[in-house]
Amino acid sequence: MAWSLRKGTREDIPALLTLNKELAVSQGFEEGVVKVQEEDLLRDGFGDTKYFHLLIAEWQKEFEGDSPTVKPEVIGYGLYFTSYSGTGGRMVYIEDIYVKEEHRKKGIGNAFMKRAAEAANELKCHKLGWSCLDDNTEALTFYYHLGAKILDHFTRMRIEREGIKKLLSNPVQLSPGVKVRFGVREDVPAVYTLMKELAVANGDTLTVSEAELVQDGFTDPKYFYLVVAEKTLEGKELCTLQTVVPWVVPTGVCPPQLWSNCWDFQN
Repeated sequence: MAWSLRKGTREDIPALLTLNKELAVSQGFEEGVVKVQEEDLLRDGFGDTKYFHLLIAEWQKEFEGDSPTVKPEVIGYGLYFTSYSGTGGRMVYIEDIYVKEEHRKKGIGNAFMKRAAEAANELKCHKLGWSCLDDNTEALTFYYHLGAKILDHFTRMRIEREGIKKLLSNPVQLSPGVKVRFGVREDVPAVYTLMKELAVANGDTLTVSEAELVQDGFTDPKYFYLVVAEKTLEGKELCTLQTVVPWVVPTGVCPPQLWSNCWDFQN
């Protein structure tokens, strides 16, 4: 018997959803916490715009003699996508790695991590990131031995669907003279200066270069969209910055026309 790792296909979606629910339960959640449906995964992983990459681990049981060979069993999956860091530039983010309990400690998790690292290296990323439950000491030890470091000064946060709707329904109130707009190529020098300030404030290191920002944000394929806030007093001053990163792979991006007009406002 042996395991193997391969790229996921559309036919793997039912097994992926089953394993995704197992992962949720193993993390202490109810199975119902998984809101994504098969059609969502098909659209987002295998549609015109790819929002994630899928890796599949299989277990093949071999039979002797004339016994038929059964179809390999899907025993694990890895799901990752490209993102963008305001201090590190291009990065690959691993959303999930899951292997069935009876197939752990066989090197499968390590193989998933290596494949994700290969993708990050091919894209010339400065960072490879993921999250781990605080009480999963076994996984934390595994990641530590891979060379990972714990970002203990950051807290992971998110807003669920209903919260998103509520946020969008809230009126935007800006101070007089402040305008928020999409960034342009000419904003990069000022943005880069602000990124340096952000890195210092976060105790981080700025590894992305100004040239990389120009290449990644204003040439094809785009890795991020830039939104800037500016305040006009005596002349024009770029006073704050927000980078908005589409969770997409380099072969496709979320176009601005799909966004809400909430970024097109001024006071």
